[in-house]
Amino acid sequence: MHHSLAHGPRATDRYLLDAAIPLFETRDMQHGVGLLLRQGSREFLENHADVVFEGK
Repeated sequence: MHHSLAHGPRATDRYLLDAAIPLFETRDMQHGVGLLLRQGSREFLENHADVVFEGK
């Protein structure tokens, strides 16, 4: 929100794309999405405390 107010919506869109795309390439994101696809959303949410993210 602060970035949008300071730089405008177009600059904020570019900023979010630059920041978000590398997140999708992380092992944690790939692992989390894989679990979600295998387990389904209901089971994933029920067992979210068991999901381990490594920060990689």
